[in-house]
Amino acid sequence: MTDIKTIKTNKIIISAITVIALLSIYCGSVWLRLEIRKHHEEQYGRELPFTLESALLFKYASMLSKGEAIPDIDKSAQYPEGLKVKERLSIGGEILPAFIYRVVKPAISFQGFMRIFFPLFYSIGIFGIYLSAKELSGTKIGGLIAAAIYAFSAASVVRSTGLEFSRENFALPFICFHLAFVSIYVRRRSVFAVVGSALTLGAAQCVWDLTQIYIVFMAVIIIGYFLINGSIGKYRAILFYNTLALVFAGLVSPYLRWHSFLSSYIMGSLYVTLILSIFQPRIKFLAKKYYLAIIWISLYVISCFISYYGSEYGDVYSNFISLLFGKLRYFNKIPLDSSKLNWDVRVLWTPALDSVSLKSFLNYFHALLIVFFLGFAGMLLSRIRSRNPSLYLMVPMVLFFCFLCFFFRRMFVFFVIPFSVVAGFVPLIFRKNRFFRALIIVVVFFFIFFEGERCYARRNLWRRDVRYLELEDISIWARESTPEGSVVLANFTLSPVINYYAGRSIVIHPKFEDPALREKVFEYGRAIFSVEESDFIDFCDKYGVNYFIFSRGTYSTVSPYSMRYIWNVKSEVPSSAAAKFKRYGDAPYRFIPLYYNGKYRAYYFVSAGEMGLINEYMAESDRLFREGDKASAVKMLEKVLKIYPLYKEACFRLGKLYMEDGRVREGLNLLKNAKEMLFE
Repeated sequence: MTDIKTIKTNKIIISAITVIALLSIYCGSVWLRLEIRKHHEEQYGRELPFTLESALLFKYASMLSKGEAIPDIDKSAQYPEGLKVKERLSIGGEILPAFIYRVVKPAISFQGFMRIFFPLFYSIGIFGIYLSAKELSGTKIGGLIAAAIYAFSAASVVRSTGLEFSRENFALPFICFHLAFVSIYVRRRSVFAVVGSALTLGAAQCVWDLTQIYIVFMAVIIIGYFLINGSIGKYRAILFYNTLALVFAGLVSPYLRWHSFLSSYIMGSLYVTLILSIFQPRIKFLAKKYYLAIIWISLYVISCFISYYGSEYGDVYSNFISLLFGKLRYFNKIPLDSSKLNWDVRVLWTPALDSVSLKSFLNYFHALLIVFFLGFAGMLLSRIRSRNPSLYLMVPMVLFFCFLCFFFRRMFVFFVIPFSVVAGFVPLIFRKNRFFRALIIVVVFFFIFFEGERCYARRNLWRRDVRYLELEDISIWARESTPEGSVVLANFTLSPVINYYAGRSIVIHPKFEDPALREKVFEYGRAIFSVEESDFIDFCDKYGVNYFIFSRGTYSTVSPYSMRYIWNVKSEVPSSAAAKFKRYGDAPYRFIPLYYNGKYRAYYFVSAGEMGLINEYMAESDRLFREGDKASAVKMLEKVLKIYPLYKEACFRLGKLYMEDGRVREGLNLLKNAKEMLFE
């Protein structure tokens, strides 16, 4: 009886220590991310604004935090046709933090609250990683090792500090728990695991469309199991309920509906597998594996054909597919000659989606690679000793996401998940020798916390390459110096900041899933780099532009990722609008320089309607001058210059009239301006 009590007491103590350790890892994870953000805000001197796509996404989260409804069409975010918000953006993850903010009403801005929420929510994935490693390795200490690696590795930290408003930070905790539920089901059948896996996968897909990459891997595993074994076996429940959850997500999410997710290639593979798994036991010839494989391939080809020609899925993701083929064609290295790639590929081949070098890979994981290989050794030994099936899940997962990492740098957010879980098998190397087992565990935790300290020491590196002072300055200028309702044209990287922080309408933005928007952005670049500056003027007239903000560097380089590279502009064309904006004081016709802060130059654009008024005033001034009414002619010319201060003909005429009227200094200034503009 005493022995039983002792055993129970020991279990309680071990469980309590495990919980305390896990909570400590969670708190350390949150602290590290908050400290990195704090470091950058201290350098900047105040709260950092969101940039690029993050600013656009945060705009709608902010509306939810105020209890405002998100509009179906937001004209200010994509003027004049409007952005179909719920279809083009996967709104969902921000509902929870917005609700908490409204209920709690903390004494900080919602932006500051979101900066804290992201590390808090993202770090919840630590518990999912712990469960996965614990279940597959069979040891709690293995789960703690995996959780600590996920918490402190640079690959996990870099995009979860709260500096960006990233959809993945909403989805990755769900993905971690989905893997945990699958791991539980692999080791022991459980209805709870089936339901949990379905709910978490559906939720992840709702809040982040790139969850599809994780779904692709899971689909490959279960389809491979089905075709190799000739039967779905015990995994029928996982397949059915996960597919059902994805179908439900595809029906309820406007974003997934518009993206034709239910008729996507990956969903087609799940439909085919599910149908064959149902009918296979009832049809005799499907018992033969090669017949089963032939039928599966045939049905899947048909489903792909239907998806390509019968839905919008191919058009929506055509740019991403083109990027993948471009990377394969040029061996994953962006060519220096921009003409070798089409525009869809050039605009998407950004640093975040660039390939990762071996040096960068080693920098991200560093000493943790030793822990990983020790864990891999423990996994192999576990397979040999007890036929642990986790090898068949984790090894393909590591290889799949490692392969993707070398194609797309951003895939580190996926790769770190199996990397951490595999490392959790370290305790299985010395299963019986307690001394060596304890020794290796101590060494492993030393490596992990060394890596966490290294990540903290290099916190200056984990940031966007953004000139925040100039960015905030131009948004303040736009908010205070332009009328409400003004339409501001800027590069797609700057536009979301102007839209949210200045409250002004923008023409383009960086959410390129919409083929129509991609065409509009292409039209913008083609116009600003055109040989004829009139093409850019026509573009501004077409979209009702009032102000244009030019970003320095737009025309200065042809290196990869630059604007000239994206639009394949190899040689400088002095007559183009971009070249004239580059030379401050040499603005194109109908653009009036207003403001310059070292990075951004703002111009007022004289609209076609205003040019019509100017022509009327000029004609009226001519008539009045011929009739001898010089005073009225002067007033007409002054009206012209009030609209367009740099209108050369009006400057010249009014300057002469001022001189004749004895207003010599004013006249000389206008004539000087007219002369300078004449010889530009």
